[in-house]
Parts: sequence; structure tokens; C-alpha cells
Amino acid sequence: CAAMGLKVLFLDIDPQWNSTLAFGINGREAQYPTLLDLIDGAKFEDVAIEITPNLHLIPARQGLNKAEKVLGQKSNSEMQLKMYLDQIKDNYDIIIGDTNPALTKLSINAFIAADEIDIVSETETFSVSGMNGMFETLDELAEEYRYLPYNPAIRIIPNIFDIREAPCHDSLVTLKQLYVDYVTTAVVRKSVEFKDAQNKAQAVFLIKRKSNSTQDIEFLAQ
Repeated sequence: CAAMGLKVLFLDIDPQWNSTLAFGINGREAQYPTLLDLIDGAKFEDVAIEITPNLHLIPARQGLNKAEKVLGQKSNSEMQLKMYLDQIKDNYDIIIGDTNPALTKLSINAFIAADEIDIVSETETFSVSGMNGMFETLDELAEEYRYLPYNPAIRIIPNIFDIREAPCHDSLVTLKQLYVDYVTTAVVRKSVEFKDAQNKAQAVFLIKRKSNSTQDIEFLAQ
């Protein structure tokens, strides 16, 4: 999205910090601030890292799991992230958060703050069969916090699709049959550029500007 000229804020809300590492930042290094610092009252400009002029990152690191305890001590703990983002959202065209699907206090904050929840599903049997569990989790969340204006759009993004492999085709067909209202038209194909980008801790657009992977992501973003 940032490569298309949009102003983007990326939040890594996962203590495993895989997304942070993809930006070339080592989550084992304690000097990097995280969402935990914002929850504790740090200023946004002291936490956000400029990756490019259009892309800012709030990274994660191993200590982010301490946010569970900090959030547990706050009233309206499930609303902390939403209340904060409401203050800065006009500075960005899009705010993206990466979290794990487990119902921790951090992920609950992410789900409640979201206008849209994108579920990335690998086009293979186990990912597709696990999709029902993800929807059950979201239903539990909606029931528990039914007093909130919580009604995000939900999209399923088929990922790592290999046109040469019949199981990928079968899994994509199953996804579309079971979740026709949620599956995106865009399908992200399997590509060596993604592994190169991960190994080099660079955006895939910087590895090869014109490729299947960049075309798929551009189509998805549009």
C-alpha cells in the first residue's frame, strides 16, 4: 500500500515479532519501543519508526507479552488500542495490524479496533480445515463484547497458491464453496520473491518490482 502512495502505519501486535523481523529489525533488541510503550503512555513519535516516508512501523519484540499484565490492570482493557488509534487514524490512509489468532488481551484489542479482519489462508488442506475454528473464535468475541459497536468486515485471502499443484486448486475451490462471501478475488501466488524478501528483510517490491507476487499484492490492495 505504501508503494502505491498511501500513508501506512503498520502495527506488529504479535510477541513473536515475525513482521518486525521482515522490516529488518531484530525483536530481541530491547531498545526498540513497542505497543506496550504506547499503552504505558509513551508519545507516538517516540515509538513509531519511519521505514519509508509513507510507511511507519510500531515494532514488536519479546517483551511485548508483558502487555497482557499491563492491560489487565486497566479499565476498559479491551478498548485501549482502539481509543489510541482513534486519536491518530486521520494521519494515515490505512492502519494494518498483525496479530496471532489466539484470544489474548492484545489480540482482542486488535480485533475490536479493526474495521476489517483479513484472514490469510494458505491454499492447503490444514489451513482450510482450520478456518472454521477462526470463525468460531470471532463469533465468541462478538458475543462476549456484544455491548460494543463491533462489526468488522471479514475477508479471507488465499495465499501461497501454486498453479502447478492440484491440492492448491482443490483447497481454493473448497474455500470459495464454504466461504463464498468472504474469499477475496485476489489470490496470492507462491513466489520465490517472498522468500528472498524475507531473507533480505526487505519489501517484496524492492526485490523485484514486476513479478507475480507484486502484481498479486497490488491487486489485493486495490
